[in-house]
Amino acid sequence: GTLTVFNRTILRVDQATGLAAGNLSLPWRPDVGDLSVHRLVIRRGATVIDVLQSGQGFTVARREPNLEMATLDGVLTANIQPEGLEVGDVLELATSVTVRDPVMAGHVEDLVAIGGSFPIGRAHFRASWPAKLPVRIRTSGPIKPPTTTSAGADRVVETTVDGVVPFQSPKLAPPRFQVGRLVELSDFASWADMGALMAPLYVKAATVPATGPLADEIAKIRNASADPVVQTTAALSLVQNRVRYVALSMGSGGLLPADAAMTWTRRYGDCKAKTALLLAILGQLGIDAVPVAVNATAGDGIDERLPAIGVFNHVLVRAMIAGRTYWLDGTRIGDTALERLTVPNVGWGLPLIAKGAALVRMVAPPRPVPTSEVSVAIDASEGLSVPAPVEVTNVLRGDEAVAFNAALANLATGARDAALREML
Repeated sequence: GTLTVFNRTILRVDQATGLAAGNLSLPWRPDVGDLSVHRLVIRRGATVIDVLQSGQGFTVARREPNLEMATLDGVLTANIQPEGLEVGDVLELATSVTVRDPVMAGHVEDLVAIGGSFPIGRAHFRASWPAKLPVRIRTSGPIKPPTTTSAGADRVVETTVDGVVPFQSPKLAPPRFQVGRLVELSDFASWADMGALMAPLYVKAATVPATGPLADEIAKIRNASADPVVQTTAALSLVQNRVRYVALSMGSGGLLPADAAMTWTRRYGDCKAKTALLLAILGQLGIDAVPVAVNATAGDGIDERLPAIGVFNHVLVRAMIAGRTYWLDGTRIGDTALERLTVPNVGWGLPLIAKGAALVRMVAPPRPVPTSEVSVAIDASEGLSVPAPVEVTNVLRGDEAVAFNAALANLATGARDAALREML
């Protein structure tokens, strides 16, 4: 399907600090859609200054703000600084972004946040779609229910919110209370429909050629041990430690996993590519495994949301061995024993299976031992008037230990020793 988001903003600059609003940046993904600027004017009393007609244009840049984290999204940003903007002016901007992602296979979804970091006098939301399209709508936060009308063959929903102040979530509340004012739209009838759309993509990507470098690596794992736990550990180690993380989200890369054989040849991939590679290896070894979509940062409360691909930002593997569940994340480094893996604390996950996909609860259980223990031993047996030797022992476990070891491994011997001394 095609999704067009039109946005019209009218902003009055009341004081000097508000002039910063004149720094206008408009991002879009040119590989799946288009950006159109319909209007950009400055109103000063009865005078209307058309910024675009005056000859000033946008500067377009590919910023890649997450490049240092090996993440490339291909997003372009159009920026303009309207000349002559003064305190007391009213700035009006109207734009639209059209998105057509073939991976969505005709499905449409959108998420609109109402409000921001500054007060808004009036926010109006309107959406329309062909009446035959089964789009559902859901609101959260202090938003009055939208009205539904018809306009020819289209269905139209609208709602207006006056006096919008910046949203403040309750202190110390779980993440689901930090959502704020949202309007969700989706034509997925259920989570199962979403699973049915995404599952074949991973089945295809996890196909292993009969011969080649990847088949050879799988044979080495198979020949080394017949124990499925040992095989799974070796497969996870291969994906984590021999394939570096690089996210290429341009084009279909935002949703489509790269083929397992290609990822192994490249020796890099994002969470989707690493998951497909791990699934490919486990599948060849006869180990039951499926991809699971999660939100690594805001998964709490997904069960209250409309089914939509956009609520997820990560994917990992769920493997079943002898009736036990193991959660395997190919983007991590240093997982050397399956028995030490715990349930990722992400709230909810969606197994991407062809039939009957449903959300599963994913909450880390209480740890049987602390993740960090510090003990201090002071030997004052020689008396209080002489220096007493001090011995500090810090024991780290779980993810803290993995992260600490990874950080130390990147340091030279001298720097590593200095870092350890500074901890004391």
